[in-house]
Amino acid sequence: FDLSGCISIGTKRRGFRTRNLEPETLNPEPETLNPEPGTLNLKLRTLNPKPFTRMIRRPVSPHPLPREFYNRNTLEVARDLIGKTLVRHRDGQVLTGWIVETEAYIGEDDPACHAFHGLTARTRIMYGPPGFSYVYFTYGMYFMLNVVCEREGFPAAVLIRAVEPRAGLKKMMELRGSKHPNNLTSGPGKLCVAFDITTELNGIDLTTKTGVLRVCAGEDAPQVAWSGRIGIREGTDKPWRCYVPNNPFVSSGKIMLRKKKSPAG
Repeated sequence: FDLSGCISIGTKRRGFRTRNLEPETLNPEPETLNPEPGTLNLKLRTLNPKPFTRMIRRPVSPHPLPREFYNRNTLEVARDLIGKTLVRHRDGQVLTGWIVETEAYIGEDDPACHAFHGLTARTRIMYGPPGFSYVYFTYGMYFMLNVVCEREGFPAAVLIRAVEPRAGLKKMMELRGSKHPNNLTSGPGKLCVAFDITTELNGIDLTTKTGVLRVCAGEDAPQVAWSGRIGIREGTDKPWRCYVPNNPFVSSGKIMLRKKKSPAG
């Protein structure tokens, strides 16, 4: 399939740019053709997705993913994070969940990426080595968990949009103040509340075995799909959102954004 309409290529400030991806690096075996020019419609492992099938439950590996996992193309990382296990140690308890939805933000050419405006105190972590957490506060009410990807000096990260709870359900419900399991972690803000993830965990090395926050091996998703990113104003045309189709914990995309302030405001 043709990725030319999906991946921005060009030089921007200080020479950082979105990577030029060869199709075979994103998908070794093309599973589907683009339905329309300039779009990316990937359905991995199957051409005709069946209703969601829950992932196999195996014991959570205590070993975090190595730094090499993150030191790759961001879209590959976004896809391969699906089915991995998010692990949070909190007050002697362990909260875990299967990652079912991610979004990629790549380089200074990406208008939705925080690095679009260059290196700042806030985005410095994105320019650092891969395998670290990037947690920020947004809309005046939500924390968002991202993992830094690619080589040091190139700003890129994957947003963890949703997980399927696995362990610590009672504590997650307490933290969220919700009695509905399917609503606990079906969105990036919700999962950060359920896992008690705040900016205090910004810059955490996710590759250490004793870390309070890490990503460990999990299971391959039975199927994966791609779509445009949601919950943003710019860059919605880039099909860099990866998710498990029909999974009840995938976010709905119905996110209310505050109106932009006028230049005078």
